[in-house]
Amino acid sequence: MSTYSSDSSVLIASAQCEQKPGKAGTGKSLCTAEHLPHYPYILYGKGGNLQAYQGDRSFSALKKFVESHKGDANSNPGPIPDAHMPTCPATNFTGGIKNVKLNNGVEMPMLSLGTWQYSSSTAEAAVKLALQAGFNHIDTAMNYNNQDGVGAALKGVDRKSYFLTTKVPPVQDASSAYAETTKDLDGDLTSLGLDYVDLMLIHGPARSCKATQEQWRALEDFYKAGKAKAIGVSNYCISSFDCVMETAKVTPALNQIAYHVGMGPDPEGLKSHGDKLGVVTQAYSPLGDGSSELITGPLVSGIGKAHGWSGAQVSMRWILDNGVPLTTKTTKLSHMKEDLAIFSDSLKDAEKKQLDNAKSPSGRPSWACRSQESIVV
Repeated sequence: MSTYSSDSSVLIASAQCEQKPGKAGTGKSLCTAEHLPHYPYILYGKGGNLQAYQGDRSFSALKKFVESHKGDANSNPGPIPDAHMPTCPATNFTGGIKNVKLNNGVEMPMLSLGTWQYSSSTAEAAVKLALQAGFNHIDTAMNYNNQDGVGAALKGVDRKSYFLTTKVPPVQDASSAYAETTKDLDGDLTSLGLDYVDLMLIHGPARSCKATQEQWRALEDFYKAGKAKAIGVSNYCISSFDCVMETAKVTPALNQIAYHVGMGPDPEGLKSHGDKLGVVTQAYSPLGDGSSELITGPLVSGIGKAHGWSGAQVSMRWILDNGVPLTTKTTKLSHMKEDLAIFSDSLKDAEKKQLDNAKSPSGRPSWACRSQESIVV
């Protein structure tokens, strides 16, 4: 149990189901379904007169609530700060992750665990840990060469309990693009051990418009066959969309691009262009190349103090506040919990404006785009 006490007579206790016995607490079970929608479960009051708090869970709101409920320090104290709730079976909770609706009505969780640069064994361990922590969206790709590990982690997990995104690589030869892409799409399912994926992306545009169109045609047929709930693209430029929409029967649901503080809220006009088409923009590399500026820099760290957040959490929350879902990457449980906590509060308008105007670290939304007006490369 973690606690925040305003004085010796008033206590707010935030708890989750615990796997180890502890000292006797209030006797309140936190494992029932009726309590989970109010996670973290918070009790307040004096002595044995405890009540459930069901208000805003943001740090600032909780602190204000505690301060407004200060009592007489000489009165009967509440439960001791290190009190533990009774032992309960481990319970996963993903209710804090918000969804975004794609253009075909599919609901996609706005936070996903990425697996780029992970070996199969590392990806398997990370995905298992992420699901336990509360993640319900996993991101992988054929070119990551770890889909077998991701599939192993998902084996036996309720298929409806998670959202899976994967990708096929660009194919440059227009004459073989459809056939090669179709083969890669089915190969993804085989590697993952799944009958369908929730979102299938083309990892980048081909160098010619015709090859790009042929690849998209293969994804449309894959989608029509029920092997993907939604289809989209990654690293697409405005010119890439101009090309694919000439022949598309299905509008891409999503474009996954590099997107972080320092690039501005609409880098190279890609987000606003996607908005016009009904294409959701998703961020990869939310902390840039791991720049300390977005993790411990004075701008993000200073803003974080008002929310009880780290600088990295502020950087990721800025992305969400622009209506952009994101994929993050970690193998550490502590970092996973920090990532999940970005849904607890939102930035103030003045804070967001500061981050909108940041010019550093700079970046490009796609390796495939030379400029806003670039041709498909």
